[in-house]
Amino acid sequence: MDGGFRFDIEKLKGHVESADVISIHFPILRRTLLIDTRYNNSAPPSVDLVPMASSLEGRFAAIEIMRPEFPKPASLTVLPWPGTSSGLIHFGVISCILERFSYGPHIQSMRSKIQEVLLEIKALERTEGVDAINGNGYYPIWMRSR
Repeated sequence: MDGGFRFDIEKLKGHVESADVISIHFPILRRTLLIDTRYNNSAPPSVDLVPMASSLEGRFAAIEIMRPEFPKPASLTVLPWPGTSSGLIHFGVISCILERFSYGPHIQSMRSKIQEVLLEIKALERTEGVDAINGNGYYPIWMRSR
């Protein structure tokens, strides 16, 4: 599935370097990897796997609820990702995100949080694949006649 997906990694790097919040959507899983890069003395950057929002306004409202110690984000990068979590690593997206923290005090915690969320996404991908094979929540586009 990742093979047919094209994007400009340099353009993505520019967005990742400047965004307060990075939102990577996994439409098949109906989940979003939400990375809030803002931090202060009492709140580190956050990495969460959250349900997809129905609108941009809904996403901003959710961020304000999750991170009340911060004002509304000045910038939000949204990346719809039709591929797999492994593709995020293979195509360098995760490296771009981690580069953002490489010189700060939060690199180890961010690396650990991102790894933890990627494992959660992998588990959801496996479950979704099994559900598709078994027909749980999926309907065939054609059926073999008997």
